[in-house]
Amino acid sequence: MQIERRSALASVEESLEESLSGRGQLVLASGVIAGGKTRLLAEISRHADESGTLLLTATGVREEHDLDLAAICHMAANAPAAASALRKIVELAGGNTPSGPGPVRPALDHLVPSVSALLLELARDTPVVIAVDDLHFLDQASLRVLLYLRRRLATTSMLLVLSEWDRPGLPKRPLHADLTRQPDRRIVLGPLSRAEVTHIAAGPGGPPMPAADVYALTGGNPLLTHALAADLRAGQAGGAASGSRTAAGPHYRQAVLDCVSRWDPQLMPVARAIAVLDEHAGPQLAAQLLDLQTEPVTEALWNLTAAGLLTHHRFRHREMATAVLESLPPEDASRLHTRAAELLYEQGAETLDVARHVIASGRVPGRWALRTLRHAADHALAAGDSELAVRCLELAMRNCEDERERRCYRMALIQVAWRVNPSAAARHLTPLQNALRAGELAPRDAVPLIRHLLWQGDRHTALQPMQAISRATSPADARAVAELKLSFDLIYGSRPTDPLHPAGDAPSPSSSGDQWTRALTAIEPLWPQGATEETIRSAEYILQGPLEDTLPEAGAVALLTLCSADQHKRAAFWSTSLYEEAVRRGATTWQAIIGCVRASLALQRGDLVAAEAQASAALDMLSPQSWGVLIGFPLTHLLLANTGMGRHDVAAGFLERVVPEEMHDTVFGLVYLHARGHYHLAVGLPLAAASDFEQCGVLAKARNIDNPSLAPWRNDLAQALLRQGQRKKARRLIEEQLRHPGGRLQPRTRGVSLRLLAAVGSPAERVPHLTESIALLEAADARLELARALADLSQAHREMGDLSQARLLARRADQEAKACHAEVLPTLHTTAVPERSHTRPADQQDGNSMTALSDAERKVAMLAALGHTNREIGHRLFITISTVEQHLTRIYRKLKVRKRTDLLAKIPQPYLSENSDVLDSPPALGERGRLHASSSH
Repeated sequence: MQIERRSALASVEESLEESLSGRGQLVLASGVIAGGKTRLLAEISRHADESGTLLLTATGVREEHDLDLAAICHMAANAPAAASALRKIVELAGGNTPSGPGPVRPALDHLVPSVSALLLELARDTPVVIAVDDLHFLDQASLRVLLYLRRRLATTSMLLVLSEWDRPGLPKRPLHADLTRQPDRRIVLGPLSRAEVTHIAAGPGGPPMPAADVYALTGGNPLLTHALAADLRAGQAGGAASGSRTAAGPHYRQAVLDCVSRWDPQLMPVARAIAVLDEHAGPQLAAQLLDLQTEPVTEALWNLTAAGLLTHHRFRHREMATAVLESLPPEDASRLHTRAAELLYEQGAETLDVARHVIASGRVPGRWALRTLRHAADHALAAGDSELAVRCLELAMRNCEDERERRCYRMALIQVAWRVNPSAAARHLTPLQNALRAGELAPRDAVPLIRHLLWQGDRHTALQPMQAISRATSPADARAVAELKLSFDLIYGSRPTDPLHPAGDAPSPSSSGDQWTRALTAIEPLWPQGATEETIRSAEYILQGPLEDTLPEAGAVALLTLCSADQHKRAAFWSTSLYEEAVRRGATTWQAIIGCVRASLALQRGDLVAAEAQASAALDMLSPQSWGVLIGFPLTHLLLANTGMGRHDVAAGFLERVVPEEMHDTVFGLVYLHARGHYHLAVGLPLAAASDFEQCGVLAKARNIDNPSLAPWRNDLAQALLRQGQRKKARRLIEEQLRHPGGRLQPRTRGVSLRLLAAVGSPAERVPHLTESIALLEAADARLELARALADLSQAHREMGDLSQARLLARRADQEAKACHAEVLPTLHTTAVPERSHTRPADQQDGNSMTALSDAERKVAMLAALGHTNREIGHRLFITISTVEQHLTRIYRKLKVRKRTDLLAKIPQPYLSENSDVLDSPPALGERGRLHASSSH
């Protein structure tokens, strides 16, 4: 016996003892539906049977309510051999035990005295326990027998144990009322306590279950509790994870259906109405939904609440409502949801609530529903529920008969797709492309379609409609033209021969339209002209606008405008604000684009770890199909961040990713080339790096996007040339970059140019350039570039013999580089290194394992192989002991060795001879590390 009924069973046992002594008792157990009455009677019957008494059991059945002596016939059928006389009397009277629908039996009222007398006679010879369940369903004749026994019970050895459904406020039949008026013991079975529920759900020997979770699923209902326990045991036997142990299973769902179907036929329809109406459920609305009077619905609600299924006219747990809804036949579910939508619409309920019922019904009952779905889609987008918006629009589109209106729904669906998954818009494009070619789309409606073509790199297909839109002069179309130009320029730059930059006399949108349109137009020429005070003001005006009114491209250009003007703090503020708003609204595309901008900001300030994390998260938010040619945006930042941290294998993995061929003719192809060049530079391939940077220059000029804030290709190419020893060519490029308008206006770019200019001069000439470079980079908060400039200045002071100043600068460079997690590589003005192949495993390097290492790693490896300690290596190479240890870790991994004594076997003897200058140079005792990352970006 479970804990929740022990006290009740003990009470009945006391009554049984009284009956055995000749003082008969009547015990009445009452409770709500599924309240444990049947389980209690089963325990009592088992106990009585074990005590040697004669046990007679019967159960009231609703369908046999009008069959005389139906319950007594059940009792006779189940009676043991000692009560064979009882069966014989019923059989002789023609009262065979009913077994279902059939011919009506003859009235058996005349047998009541005989049956009653026989039962009393049985009690004279042996104690008798009569247990009757569901007394409220008993037929009249059976009730007369029990009432007859009740009136003569006091002097017999008989115990009557009866159970009834507790339904306060409802009158009982006279015989039922007389029988139960004054029982000797009354047991009221209430809901289980939280402790009892937890004990049952845990099972024998099992760990205690969270009481709040289990109680929420059961409401203290014994039937539900035991069913849930069965599901939990089955889950444990099947190896279910502990995190899912409170999940409802088939036993629980069936128990819910039993609770709403076995006791009263009115319960199931009311339960279904409550499940359908959900938060709007109530007696009046449920009655209207079912076309019933309020009184029977109110009664059913009381019973369901008392049974622990409902609270405040709603199912206490979603699993309960789900079980009831799943039992609905599809046609009934559709009918109920349609009717619910109509009722809520008539009552002026929220648009989203009405739309959810229309969607659940799968059909549109009228024009009012189409309007509701369209408005609900707008509300859903504002609330960040893009999935609901799509379902609203798709249902409306399928049920709309007007082709023009259906086209509007398609356009709206494309707009929603752009928020969460741009590739999902593809299936709606063909009908709209036909309308676009036929000139049936207004400029504003054509923008999302053309944007999709641009994102997918299909610039040629978009040429004709773009030309048509660029000639639009209506003020209403001005914003559409400005938005499309901005999208085009972000992806392809602003080449004058492109269709959105005609040489005709069409009026510029900047001279007409509202302030928003003028702001969009103002920031458009970002790449060719760079940032100005006007563009900065316009960018912030756009960033202050509502998210739903702003294209991701417009937000990205506005942020990049601030970045190009070195307004990093303002850009960081707006990017964080926009990103958080995009998360709240579920605008995935926004999150991905702004995430890339945030990664760019992190790179500029030298936070390589943050840049890698933000770019990686952005890349994962959209599929490659959704990214289209813009996939170069996150890949660029991932390449630069991992290259800067020395994670060359990871960076190489991103280079191996397949990208659209069309990407290489875009702005994002330019920045991708820029990042690939820095990877090649970092792994010791200056010729490949120079080729990438030269292509950057060609593309930047061709697309009219030669802006250092995008890709300072002159500085980059100069670095590659310096690594090859071509100092004169490098100087020309650096000086050209210093004369470039963008280079003069941007402290960060100018600071890098001055550092590179110092690399081609004498030590005395280097110091002034590096000092100015450091001041500019500090002002721009470019910590990684600052670390490189400090390292170069430290080297310059060391070569001039100022070792004290060199040590201070080296220490500071070390701190800045560590903060950026930057890799350690040689300075720019050291001897040029020979071209080498891409890094491969040591056993695949044509016999020369040293080519798997970077320049700095080769020097450390040679010195360690010859027996130098870490401190000696640090003094000789002017790096910290910690840096030596980091190098050795990478060296061991690349050369596949476990300790430094194995290194000598991996280093070819000719290589040691060729690099004797490294081994023979005298150490500078006391020098601290000089850290320098691979390149500038």
